[in-house]
Amino acid sequence: MLVEALENACRPWLQELDPRVRICCAVSFAFLIAMVTTPPAASLALLVGIVAYAASSLPCRVLLKRLLPLNLMLSVLVFLLVLPYMRFSDGNLTLTDTYPLERSLLLLLKSNAILLVITVFFSTIPPIVLGHSLECLRFPVKLTRLLLFTVRYLDVMHFEYRRLRDAMKVRGFVPKANYHTIHSLANLVGMLLVRAFDRAERIEEAMACRGFTGKFPVTHPLQLRSHDMRFGVLFTFLLLALFIMEAYSWR
Repeated sequence: MLVEALENACRPWLQELDPRVRICCAVSFAFLIAMVTTPPAASLALLVGIVAYAASSLPCRVLLKRLLPLNLMLSVLVFLLVLPYMRFSDGNLTLTDTYPLERSLLLLLKSNAILLVITVFFSTIPPIVLGHSLECLRFPVKLTRLLLFTVRYLDVMHFEYRRLRDAMKVRGFVPKANYHTIHSLANLVGMLLVRAFDRAERIEEAMACRGFTGKFPVTHPLQLRSHDMRFGVLFTFLLLALFIMEAYSWR
């Protein structure tokens, strides 16, 4: 009993929240920050994302795997936006206008803040629970079902792709910048689609034989608890604070 109490005490509190609360908070945060146009509000949003990551149990490599591509892409975009405003003056590189630099910095802050919160709030939700939570939030049933099947069979399709790719390599295929390579890759994609369609038909028949009626059974129903409500209220006040800061900065 003592060991179980210690495990519960060390367990991150963010994972104990109801998935529906996390989804609503993350989506509301993303929509609000996407409309932010002032650096103070964007900086506070990034701080919220950092605090949320500190409160989670996500390993650093998972976060870096998502943040690095985003920041590399944004760095190239920022350079392309700022480049037309760069001029050489007396042998020094200077900016003729700081407005694009400010906008680029704002874009970096907002993008990192949204990605941090989305990653922290969604990565700790199992795919099956995520689909059930979306269905409870009145998302279209077909959309949630498509999400669940996509998550389930991504690895299967990746395995099929690797089998086809290895078969091409065994036959001596070497990718080059020519028509043969394009034709071979097109055949690879076509064969992958054919096998995916064939597997989808077999899966549908197998599920029909098992009595699938279009809705997945729920073994652990979701329940809102008191700390879920408290977190939702606190996060709502945080969003209001960000909105007030944004409105005050415009004056």
